[in-house]
Amino acid sequence: MEDAPFDPAEPTYPFPHEGFDRLGGLTTREVLDACRRWREQAVRAQALPGQFPLQDTQDQTQPPPTETKTLLALDQAWNDFRSTHSTPPPEEDGPLAELLVWALKASADELETGHRFDVRRLGEVLQVDVSPGDEKLHVALCNRGTQGGGLANQIEQTRKESRGRTPVVIRTSDFPSNPKTQAAAELGRLLSKGGRRAVLEDSDSRTLIALRAFREEHGSRPDFAAWLRSSRPLTQLKPLRDILSLDQLRSGTPPPPTPVTSHVFHKSAHPSQRPHAAKAPESSEPATASRAAESFSDPAEARASNQPLNPSRDEEASLTETARYGVPIQPASAPSTDDVSLTETARYGVPIQPASPPRAPPPARPESPRKREPVRVGETDSLLREPVVFNPDEFTRHAAFLGGPGSGKTTLALNVIEQLALQGVPSILVDRKGDLAGYASDAFWTATVGDPRRAMRQTALRDRLDVALFTPGHPGGRPLAIPIVPDGLDALPDFDRQQATRHAAEALAGMLDYRQSPKDKSCRTLLAQAIDQYVQLTRESVSLERLVKFIGDKDPRLVNAVGRLDVKLFDKLADDLDRLRLDAKMLLDSGAEKLDMDLLLGRGAHATAGRTRLSIVSTKFLGDNNNVLFWVSQLLIEVTRWLSRNPSPTLQAAILFDEADLYLPATRQPSTKQPMENLIKRARSGGLGLMLATQSPGDFDYKCRDNIRAWFIGRVKEKVSLDKMKPMLSEARVDPAKIPGQATGEFHVARDGRVDRVKAEPSALATEQLSDDELLRLAARTRDSGHLSS
Repeated sequence: MEDAPFDPAEPTYPFPHEGFDRLGGLTTREVLDACRRWREQAVRAQALPGQFPLQDTQDQTQPPPTETKTLLALDQAWNDFRSTHSTPPPEEDGPLAELLVWALKASADELETGHRFDVRRLGEVLQVDVSPGDEKLHVALCNRGTQGGGLANQIEQTRKESRGRTPVVIRTSDFPSNPKTQAAAELGRLLSKGGRRAVLEDSDSRTLIALRAFREEHGSRPDFAAWLRSSRPLTQLKPLRDILSLDQLRSGTPPPPTPVTSHVFHKSAHPSQRPHAAKAPESSEPATASRAAESFSDPAEARASNQPLNPSRDEEASLTETARYGVPIQPASAPSTDDVSLTETARYGVPIQPASPPRAPPPARPESPRKREPVRVGETDSLLREPVVFNPDEFTRHAAFLGGPGSGKTTLALNVIEQLALQGVPSILVDRKGDLAGYASDAFWTATVGDPRRAMRQTALRDRLDVALFTPGHPGGRPLAIPIVPDGLDALPDFDRQQATRHAAEALAGMLDYRQSPKDKSCRTLLAQAIDQYVQLTRESVSLERLVKFIGDKDPRLVNAVGRLDVKLFDKLADDLDRLRLDAKMLLDSGAEKLDMDLLLGRGAHATAGRTRLSIVSTKFLGDNNNVLFWVSQLLIEVTRWLSRNPSPTLQAAILFDEADLYLPATRQPSTKQPMENLIKRARSGGLGLMLATQSPGDFDYKCRDNIRAWFIGRVKEKVSLDKMKPMLSEARVDPAKIPGQATGEFHVARDGRVDRVKAEPSALATEQLSDDELLRLAARTRDSGHLSS
């Protein structure tokens, strides 16, 4: 289970954690033996046993007292011997190969399956025959450096010389992880043909040397063979398990190699870019690898793969990668602007944008810069009626608005949004029910407002707001197209890229309704690796069609990246993604406006002089919650990337999430949760204020409370919700007994340990849920005009 993701709910997976209680009082060896027997039963049955420990485990794990005593004595002797044995590991491949010959042969003494390993050494190559059965291994040490293609040549030679045997490559340091290197490509091809890899670290070699000497000294003892089968000092070492595939070895049925169809992902090339003639593949190559594909148009592209070609291979090296296998190696960076604008488009069929395109300067403000005014949220509920105000930059530390239906939390949040808009701060409202879209309605601007303060606000907003209403998922309004993976991830640092691809994979997994079963977890892992490898290997946008092909063709580089993950999952994941492609055409409508933060915030080419953009994104037309969570997760990822490119020491934008408990719930892990938590942590440095409103405060995750400065707590009557809020209320020094009795518009405002009872001021907009037809009509109007400004 090396590649299984960790689940805190199952910390001992695949062993049921409840079973360890029944092993209480046993020695460490007895517990480990119980685990071993359970695992062996799982291997024999090809399914996890129904109970742990096995019913007869306790009897079996307690050998006779005399035997136990002698085994413990040998254990102690081995530990003492190993700790004092100081022979260094071999530095040359010859002595290392000789050490492996001994270790592989000696491994058979520890197995209860009856297998034996006949090992012959041919230089730095070992020929291993496994009996019973007909499995044959071709084991080679591959310790050359990655520079100059040395390691890639060794791996390729091992694969070609295996001649019907299972190729196994061994290295004393990690194999390269960069998928653009020739070595990674060759390793992927080897693994895709059922090959294996193993890393023999210095510590493993020291153990082998020490055990060989220990056997010479103690091997004549009558209890030594029993100790070997019990302690398994050799076969518990990971490199030997990987070489011999011991986890799959069963009595009388050695595992056959697992062939994988060697179709590989490739891009179509412009005819002018293709070689006039490709060298025919060697006879040992499969027929599927002989199809011609595009090659490097010049040696510079090959050098950009971070692995210089072997000069001795000359012209063949420039053709082999693509003509034989259809795997083009992309340049590390575009050679020139002309090359990007002409060659890339002709070669790949899509225009490739520079990694860091120049940004248009922000629109000039209609008035000279001046100090921002405080944001007034209301007055203290006391005799003095003092105003309660916030500095706008305080909202970069975020705010939460909690309260049941009718508590006034939404109008309080909109009151803040309106005041920020009047000071030039654009906002995005993510609207679940359709009651925030009133800003796009003529009725709001023409209605007579009796409250003088609200009337003044309405007039000011009329002269300042630029409203855009979006209806993703419905072409009749103003849809927004989202990529399944944001563009430009290859230009990010490794950590940020991997985080973004992991979030994108989680969002897609949610759309596929993957749960927490072992198979679904493995599919999640494979999906994340596929996206991460794809964005490193190509500068094309990631689409479902391309991802289906990349996974379904079992690209060797992907096979290399996922290691020992079951290759049968490739077909399942590709089929699932293909069904999603057919089901989610409307959601991923490529003909709609592209999700773009400059569009949502009214910046650059989307700016309207003298006005501040207020974008309302209605999620009503996205369908079920899985679709909504997928779409919002992509929005969160895009916002995070935009912030990294546009940092600001002061507040530059705000986003209000209505019904935020859907995106940041207390007990579930939807695809929006990690991106939301990540954005909450990062937004302050980017000058973004997040406002989270929920009418189900009992479902909201309060573990994020350390990163949210201001809490507006309205009326909450449900005891369950109040109980879940108690830790937060206690830290904020709010008496829970006073929360249920608050009237509409009354709030406890907590920030930095200070609490005010506040009578909140309403927004200019009186929220009212609009019909679907009205939402689509208003959205289409903002689409046709580009915006809505009165």
